[in-house]
Amino acid sequence: MEQVRPSTIRLEASAHCQLGCPFYPTTTKAIHPAVGSGLLCLEAFTRLAPPSKRP
Repeated sequence: MEQVRPSTIRLEASAHCQLGCPFYPTTTKAIHPAVGSGLLCLEAFTRLAPPSKRP
């Protein structure tokens, strides 16, 4: 299988929504089992985007 190397990525540093929309899966916690909740820790961010690869 060929490895994919994207030129850019978008990281969402938080799985916490402050809007409170009743129909949104983050607010109803329906998405919690898949993505968890809270903030992206520095260690995980560094693994995903090492300093040498940042613009």
